[in-house]
Amino acid sequence: TAARMLGFVLGPNLFNAQGSSPSLRIVRYEDVPDADLSRFEQQLEFFKKHFKPCTIDDLNSYLAGTLEKQSKPLLLPTFDNALRSHFQTVSYLLTKHGFTGLFLIPTEFLTVNNQANYARLRGITSKSSYPDGRIAMTTDEVIALSKAHGIVCHTHTHQQFGPDMTAEDVGEELERSMSILTRVMQLDVCGFGWVESDIDAYSPHAFRLISNRGFDFALTSVPGLNTDATNRYELRRSPLDSSWPVSLVSFHLSGVMDLVYRSHKQEISHMNPTSQAVPPREAHQV
Repeated sequence: TAARMLGFVLGPNLFNAQGSSPSLRIVRYEDVPDADLSRFEQQLEFFKKHFKPCTIDDLNSYLAGTLEKQSKPLLLPTFDNALRSHFQTVSYLLTKHGFTGLFLIPTEFLTVNNQANYARLRGITSKSSYPDGRIAMTTDEVIALSKAHGIVCHTHTHQQFGPDMTAEDVGEELERSMSILTRVMQLDVCGFGWVESDIDAYSPHAFRLISNRGFDFALTSVPGLNTDATNRYELRRSPLDSSWPVSLVSFHLSGVMDLVYRSHKQEISHMNPTSQAVPPREAHQV
């Protein structure tokens, strides 16, 4: 296709060139079914060639503004919705190829009955099926995953925090999720992950609550390169799919999609009252 051909021509570094400070490209995946594993490994090899894997220490330093400029942009893979494939195959492949991942956990999904139906109702995409019907990780699998990777709060019920959701309801979602992750499962939580990229998934009062809750960062699902000018509660993530050929991945990381979503990012920034109050390079620890 034209996009794949353009991916070969542009390459991933056209708009990923670093200025005077380090840059961070965050990529977003959902399910990685067994049928996609060969393509997914090709993508990881591609990342190693064009980017430097971002460790948790690198992310800490990036957020604190103390990270030295790297020879290549950093790349951090993230995985939404606590899907079973994330523990069974993705974690192993990340370690094999030298990557650390962030895993976004909607806590209610871990223990509900009829997870396939729950996923359909809550907007969670799974391409895998299993004989026992379980498509989410178990709590024990999330705990095991946390030994090598980062855990991110992704609400309790996979809920968008748009303007129609009251501040009280946003606070309750955060409290229920964080109570399970930190008190029941006794995990260190790296940050927060917004649900979906639509403008209606964000609101000023949600930004305030996430900031006041003490999260060190929040991940959007809007493509873009993160620099020292990026607000820590609007970190950009480029959505990818594990079934894509490398040429299509290259196109999506070339910067073209960043330009397509430029106005989208600006609208979200206008909703963020922390833009001036909390500089993205303030010395927080993940």
